Amino acid sequence: MNTNAKFDCGLYYHVYGKTNNKERLFRSQDNRNFFLQRLKHYLGGFLDIHAYALMGNHYHLSVKIKDEVKIQDYLGSVPVSERTLKERDYLVSQEKSALISDLVSSEFRRFFISYSQAFNKRYNRKGNLFNKPFKKSLYDPEKKFVFLQYYIHHNARKHGLVSDFEEYKHHSYFEILDNNSSLIDIQEIISRFGSIENFELFHKEIHYEDMFEGLIIED
Repeated sequence: MNTNAKFDCGLYYHVYGKTNNKERLFRSQDNRNFFLQRLKHYLGGFLDIHAYALMGNHYHLSVKIKDEVKIQDYLGSVPVSERTLKERDYLVSQEKSALISDLVSSEFRRFFISYSQAFNKRYNRKGNLFNKPFKKSLYDPEKKFVFLQYYIHHNARKHGLVSDFEEYKHHSYFEILDNNSSLIDIQEIISRFGSIENFELFHKEIHYEDMFEGLIIED
């Protein structure tokens, strides 16, 4: 499986990253909240988020890259003085599709740096927190969307941290179920599952590993 796929508009990805030397990525709920806030701040204009799981030393995301018009509109709303060089280059380029992967990857790096700097300052820590590079796997949503949701929300159970995935609170399942999220694109989830009731039922059934072929990143 290609874990370094190029980002492109309208496509779906499983994004995964972990820390150096299995160091803890989160030491408090404040850390988790800040991680999600920074994720939205740096990447909310570039991608739709469908699921997340925040684990001890790694994270999982299910995302879709927004279309070119939405990205261009978002960047147009960013004050000129606050745009990065890659963002400015993207806006003026006649070949935007050739730049999108580097642009989104750059925004991910800004997100990681922001989180790492705050984490290091708070805990008097030095050095890189995240293992490089982060992994991104392209997948077909018509075949795998619902299974990736399940895989991410069941990740703590998969690792043996809990026996029931609902015992673990640091993933997006509950805010999707409550239809209350400023981060998750719940409308697409409802569209893919058919209803919130189907979303809930699917997660409470058992789905076997062979259904996840082409999705799983070893962690």
